Amino acid sequence: MKLALQIAFRNISSHKRKNRIIFAVTTVLSFFMFLFLAFSDGEIENIKNGVSSFYRPHWDLRVFTKEFIRLDHRGENPWEETILNADELKKDLLAFPEIKEVISYLPANNVSLFINGKKYLYFSPIAVEKNDSFIQSKYEIVEGNREVIPEKNTISLHYMMKKLIGAKIGDEIKIVGDTIFDQVTMAKVRVSSFYKPYFDNPNLASSFLMPFEDLQNYVGYEQNEAPYLIIRLQAKVNPEKMQKQLISWAEDTNKELRFFTQKTSSRQDQWAMIYGMIRYIIIAMTLITFFIAAFGMMNVVSVNLLERAKEIGTYYCLGCEKPFLMAVYTIEIFLVNMIGGIAGILLGQGARLIVNALKITSEEPGFQIVVGSSVFYLGSSLSTVVWIIGGLAIITILTSLSTLGKALKVSPVVAVQELN
Repeated sequence: MKLALQIAFRNISSHKRKNRIIFAVTTVLSFFMFLFLAFSDGEIENIKNGVSSFYRPHWDLRVFTKEFIRLDHRGENPWEETILNADELKKDLLAFPEIKEVISYLPANNVSLFINGKKYLYFSPIAVEKNDSFIQSKYEIVEGNREVIPEKNTISLHYMMKKLIGAKIGDEIKIVGDTIFDQVTMAKVRVSSFYKPYFDNPNLASSFLMPFEDLQNYVGYEQNEAPYLIIRLQAKVNPEKMQKQLISWAEDTNKELRFFTQKTSSRQDQWAMIYGMIRYIIIAMTLITFFIAAFGMMNVVSVNLLERAKEIGTYYCLGCEKPFLMAVYTIEIFLVNMIGGIAGILLGQGARLIVNALKITSEEPGFQIVVGSSVFYLGSSLSTVVWIIGGLAIITILTSLSTLGKALKVSPVVAVQELN
């Protein structure tokens, strides 16, 4: 294998002009495939930072009562089974130095807003808790009361609501919806401010921010009560290890609690799932593009090898056998493809950094739906690199299988004649 590798490197340097063509094609192909997949990575990152961060904010562990889990597994409504004395439990959990934040989670169904004599459907309240630094870092107040958390009996509307429903600071709004007990509930509030997410999306336009205590009362929960808690850990703390530690602590203190890490959650965020499906489509398209490019590359390699009959005949005269030469030329093709692929990925990374530095943003809904946010962002992931390298490996195999068999059918006798 070492000898085959040495000969492959010698062949690459001996046929620079022809290998440059393959290298250039591979580089350009990898560059555009990287940008294509980087766009998909950016969509998913935007969704995680935007819509998902509001409706399913980041957490490392979740805390439920055992009864909640039992009812959920049986397909019954678990939301009435709550954590009582949630504030005391939060204090107990925050005593662990590994835990950064403990937040109460509140479910919120779609509600209707009545404003200026008109009814608007399908709005979603989002509870803002005082110590929830994560959700508070996702938006800024652009008009009205500059407090990040709305005052009691007030809400903060998405800034687009000024245009879409004509809302103004100080307007009285009636919120009508259902509680967790399927009872109709109503609350009167005033608009105290308008907020703008840093990673905006049309899905967020119908979301409004509400003080945690107000939403807690609105959905039918008492103070100091929550269906489950969200735990955020300090940096570099392993969630699985922390989960085991908390399970042991709950058993020692006779607390009927269950702890779940994010990996053990069976629920998928619908927005991330949608853009994840789009990514699979993009990956399929890149593979199809790779296969199309493979045919062109096969022709270039085939012509290259057929013109090197003299070289191949010389190897036969020196005692090389066909399997050895198959390995030599396969390694040569693989090395050229990989070098071109790595060059394309590096160029793509450079283009990604430049595009992201430009900070392209737009308030147009169509733009936000396509890119997943108000910010055009090219992401980067290990899977993107794996797909590109894997695609080039497949091209190498296909090229070797389709061209080497014919190219290596050179008679040593004919080779000697050609040498003469």
